[in-house]
Amino acid sequence: MIVYTSQRESILLGVKPFASGGEGAIYKAQSLSTHLRNVCVKVYHPHILNKEREERIKYMALNPPAKIRDEGFLLGWPIDYVTDQAGKFLGFVMPMGFPGSKELVTLTSTTMSRKLDEQWYDRYNRDLGERARIRRLKLICNIAIPVHVLHATGKYVLKDLKPQNVLATHDGRITMVDMDSIQIADRGKLLFPGTAATPDYMPPEFYKYGLGQNANDVISPSWDTFSLGIIFYQLLFGIHPYVVTPKQLGDDSSNDISRNIAMGYFPFGARKDMIAVRPPLHDKFLSLPREFQQMFLKTFSDDSKNRPTAEQWGRYIHQIVVEAEQKCDLSVIRANFCPNCGHKYVEGQDVKFCTECGNRRLKAYLAPAPGADSVPKGQPLHTVFCPECGSRLSQLDTAFCTQCGTPRIIYPVDEWQQGVN
Repeated sequence: MIVYTSQRESILLGVKPFASGGEGAIYKAQSLSTHLRNVCVKVYHPHILNKEREERIKYMALNPPAKIRDEGFLLGWPIDYVTDQAGKFLGFVMPMGFPGSKELVTLTSTTMSRKLDEQWYDRYNRDLGERARIRRLKLICNIAIPVHVLHATGKYVLKDLKPQNVLATHDGRITMVDMDSIQIADRGKLLFPGTAATPDYMPPEFYKYGLGQNANDVISPSWDTFSLGIIFYQLLFGIHPYVVTPKQLGDDSSNDISRNIAMGYFPFGARKDMIAVRPPLHDKFLSLPREFQQMFLKTFSDDSKNRPTAEQWGRYIHQIVVEAEQKCDLSVIRANFCPNCGHKYVEGQDVKFCTECGNRRLKAYLAPAPGADSVPKGQPLHTVFCPECGSRLSQLDTAFCTQCGTPRIIYPVDEWQQGVN
């Protein structure tokens, strides 16, 4: 199949879609155009097509957030619409997800899937204790970044934020998908309603006050931050925060998550006395620092205006990660050389990227403090050159650079919006 962009550039699609759903199918795209490389195309099913959907996609293509793609995240955002040869709207072009991405649901469940590679287990297996906890905290930080980028526009609310709509790689890069169903508003005026939502991730105001039940309701970003809190809780503890057995069951005598959300049955919240049984997995919540607990308590309260924003979540978790790694006999060291090509950084020239190889500049990294007995265990940053002295690392440099003693295993440090890896 051949489709055409708004500029009449032709795109040859793959023979078979690599993903499909109720709305349409997603194809790999082949194009000679530079700006359309590493993209895919969503083609809607004929019965889904209508004028409102076409106008929604065109609006999104013309009004993107400040960033659609960064080193650690990307949004499956419509970068252009596509038509058939006659000019009939068919769907849109969006960036391809990071290679090796998996649905986040593989990490939010109690146990990890056996289908995952060993490198996933090395990072995220909860049996590894503190090491895995730090890796999962890094994921939380990296998920908060694209949500903050969207909310910062003042136009977009995801509404259907759930683990199935978040993809992650083993090294923590995040892809947000199903972006074409989000709510779009401008200065409080609804332009396009959110067309999807999942009961287990919807906030109590939906169930208690009917907010969002009317297609014309304008929902605020706090809807997303409630969903975000549920995802973060699941990543840390492997259980939905509202999986409890209340003292008074519903009419159908079922343990229904959406009902528990409506009733405010978070096991450590204001109505904890109304809960008969909480599964033991919840007990891990009590080991969190008090401030961390408060972040969740505010997220799961009925006070939607007081929920922590995605930015507040990101900044808080980023600080926790840095402090946790510093406690492991780590110190922050400034990088002098690019670990990929050995180029010596020049101030004012190598600002964000290395001018020699194009890799993002490593500004600083965490490494064992003087006198530490060993290098922290973890997924190593695969460096070719020592970031301290610029020496090429060889097979002899298994743990430390033999020239200056800098550890080969390092943890990059930067501002929270650049993510953590």
